[in-house]
Amino acid sequence: MTANISPNIQIFIISWRGQHANAEFIANQLKDINNQVTIVYSDPDPNFTFKTNCKLIKRSNELFWGDKFKACLNHCDSENLLIIHADCEYNNWLYLVNSY
Repeated sequence: MTANISPNIQIFIISWRGQHANAEFIANQLKDINNQVTIVYSDPDPNFTFKTNCKLIKRSNELFWGDKFKACLNHCDSENLLIIHADCEYNNWLYLVNSY
């Protein structure tokens, strides 16, 4: 499937320990538009980082959803914002976003 994502949408994937693999799965499904995809994550291991080619925003593990949500708002340069929690499951994220 070819990406036909609107340039007016920015996607943030929220991840935390135990959900990083699914966050990478979602990001890889959306890799054709990875300049519009950001993983916002935390982990108790201060040395943890993703091995992916999308944008990353690391947040303190002690600050939960509210801090990650604020990071999304602060880094969104688009008129539309989509936040996907990494514990959500769907087989075709690109199709979901394209149906927007």
